[in-house]
Amino acid sequence: FFMGLIYKELKDYNSARKMLSIVSKAETDNNVKTAALLALGNIEFFENNLEKAEEFFKKLLETNPNCGDCYYNLSKIYRKQHKIKEYNYYIKKAADLQHKLAQVKMRKFNLPGKTRKIQ
Repeated sequence: FFMGLIYKELKDYNSARKMLSIVSKAETDNNVKTAALLALGNIEFFENNLEKAEEFFKKLLETNPNCGDCYYNLSKIYRKQHKIKEYNYYIKKAADLQHKLAQVKMRKFNLPGKTRKIQ
């Protein structure tokens, strides 16, 4: 797992994909599996493979519906694609799950919806 993250940080995305894909399929620890899938989705986002990134984040939400990072990352994809309705839905969902960056963006852009106090 950590080698995959190191490759990701070095922007060797092909090597990172190989390592993290193995971890995401073989790992039994849900936290590690979640982190691997998030990293894979982020790699696809960095490389502008938005549909593939969306697949990773939505797959992760099937098993981890309270993943604030997934909702936030999906909002970034939809913002980049100019899908405003979807962006608003996912940024609000991330903020409701206390994702701090989502809460900041909701305040910055004065988006309607409930946000919790940032601590």
